[in-house]
Amino acid sequence: MPLPDQNRSHRRLPATRRVLAAAVVLAAAGAAVPLVAMAARTPNTHTPATAASAAAGSGHYFGTAVSSGRLGDSTYSTILDREFNMITPENEMKWDTTEP
Repeated sequence: MPLPDQNRSHRRLPATRRVLAAAVVLAAAGAAVPLVAMAARTPNTHTPATAASAAAGSGHYFGTAVSSGRLGDSTYSTILDREFNMITPENEMKWDTTEP
């Protein structure tokens, strides 16, 4: 007949396994929470095509300074029209240009 002390250590093994299994399950659940949260986020369906449209969405302007000589270039003007919603004279309005 086994002694009560010898049998007690054998009984603790299932409890240790349960604690270990519970720890593994909790660790897996804790690791899965950020993944589930990322999957649950709704994707941004509207991404602004240009910096000007992004700025306009928040009530701001996005502009550039342009030399008047570049306005005759159709490729340059097309890019300006598409990307910016405000244009400022580059050097034409500076003091040394406007005052004799």
